[in-house]
Amino acid sequence: MKNLQQSEQQMPEVGVHEVLNFFMISSVLFHFINLLFSGWILLMGRSLIDIVVLGVMLPSVSALAYTSLAIKTREKKQVNVVGCYIEGYKKCFKDTIKYGFIYAGILFYFFLTTGELGAHLNNLTHYAMFVLVVLASVLVSYMMTISTKYQFKLAGLFKVSIYVLLMHFKTTLKLAAVFTGIIFLMPMVHLMLIFIFMSPLIYLITSLSSSVLEEVYEVFVDKSTDPNYKETSDVISEESSTDIKTTEDE
Repeated sequence: MKNLQQSEQQMPEVGVHEVLNFFMISSVLFHFINLLFSGWILLMGRSLIDIVVLGVMLPSVSALAYTSLAIKTREKKQVNVVGCYIEGYKKCFKDTIKYGFIYAGILFYFFLTTGELGAHLNNLTHYAMFVLVVLASVLVSYMMTISTKYQFKLAGLFKVSIYVLLMHFKTTLKLAAVFTGIIFLMPMVHLMLIFIFMSPLIYLITSLSSSVLEEVYEVFVDKSTDPNYKETSDVISEESSTDIKTTEDE
């Protein structure tokens, strides 16, 4: 793992141009895939169909997280945003759909019971629902980030995410602050702005939640069956052999 960290440190830092390029291209992809779904949420009234719509939209959010993580960790010198987004959508679709409908149901009930976009929190039940939504949002952000990197069964992914939510308290607080800010800003800005700035928001959330990946790898990932571990070992051995050849030539 130390070798892996050293190889990551040797990679060039992510440039502002690359991040802006990701924001623009991924936003186009996100809105293209979700044109009908986002249109429904923006134009139609609240209904149970919203749960289905939100649930179906979440895999495209996972694809944003997948691409964000690829850029942040710099596993490749040059990230093809379009190819990476499509790859992430395919990889994360099944898992995200499974827990996405549950999360969408929680969001729908919260906004339905507290008024338009949670603008009216006027009793203990509303505040309890608010805390539940924030914690569920943090948990889902962990699940998305972890599932973009490692493969777990849904129950296992849930347990691992609960673990990091409790053990990485500072990161959890930072994510909770982000989601609290988003919820309180919603009544003040048009929902369209949330969709427009979805890529920067997901990049921020992924940047925060990705800090748990190293511990997840060390504690929960079976190294003997993890293909990424083998690829990393191959890369390290190739770098070592290259260094040996260079030394011999000298």
